[in-house]
Amino acid sequence: MSKADKKNTQFKFTLSQDETKDNTADPVYMVSMKVTNKTNKTIKFHKDKFIFDSPEKKIISSGDGILSVLPGKSKTIDQMFDDVPEQGTLGDGVIEYLNSSNKLAYSQFDNNVATSANLKNNDGTIHAPGDPVQ
Repeated sequence: MSKADKKNTQFKFTLSQDETKDNTADPVYMVSMKVTNKTNKTIKFHKDKFIFDSPEKKIISSGDGILSVLPGKSKTIDQMFDDVPEQGTLGDGVIEYLNSSNKLAYSQFDNNVATSANLKNNDGTIHAPGDPVQ
């Protein structure tokens, strides 16, 4: 994808507690993803190439096959990441596609949501993980 296409592709990650897991020490979460394609091209992703990289552990997305998102459309994948520890949701991690060159959002969940908008400050500068958005 070109730089312009990346800029016009938005990601929203939603956090929900997994009540089927043992949450006695710390809660365990699942993360779902919504992709919105604001380009004029169909974009495609391998479902098993998304990475939730937190200081606690690296989690590879579940799912197989290709996710295709048509121009002007959105697609959602429920429970893209499972067994996400609570500490991994506090902003020190990053959600990526393939590698660290393709950051999608920092894992700084606000009201159980992290979006690709959290990669930048309001003035357009790059936002560092764990720092408040300015």
